[in-house]
Amino acid sequence: MIFLQKSLLFFLPAIFVCIRLQRILGVLILLLNFSISMIVHREDREEDFDLWDYIDKLCIFIWILYNTYLVILVSSYLNKKWDLTIFILLLLSLIGVTLVYYFNIKRKEVGKWRSKEQDLVHGLMHISGGIGSLFLLLAINKIRKSSLNNLVSQ
Repeated sequence: MIFLQKSLLFFLPAIFVCIRLQRILGVLILLLNFSISMIVHREDREEDFDLWDYIDKLCIFIWILYNTYLVILVSSYLNKKWDLTIFILLLLSLIGVTLVYYFNIKRKEVGKWRSKEQDLVHGLMHISGGIGSLFLLLAINKIRKSSLNNLVSQ
């Protein structure tokens, strides 16, 4: 397993949190992204752009839409009820998004295709995305726990 594939392991905690929260759509989206990316980032990969790349781009787009949906959920909760922990988790997830965007730009500027430098930056992009998704899901979990506690106390 090469570094690009290893960096995808940072999506596994987000997948486990989705399973725990019973967010089936999130599990499917993250697992699909993880699986397709493992194929696209295999060691014997040629530089040619093929069907797997189109599928990978579609999966990434769906993952971005899902994360956007989660950001909207968390933000709408914060508009109704302020919670510092949830705000910090949202802020950390947005930092993760910013880093994904930054590393995506940098990886195109660094080295040639599949050079160690480019793979490192690309891997950092994966790590930032996985951690950012995790923070969003932890915020959703905190909201869920707060909502359940409010129901029990009423």
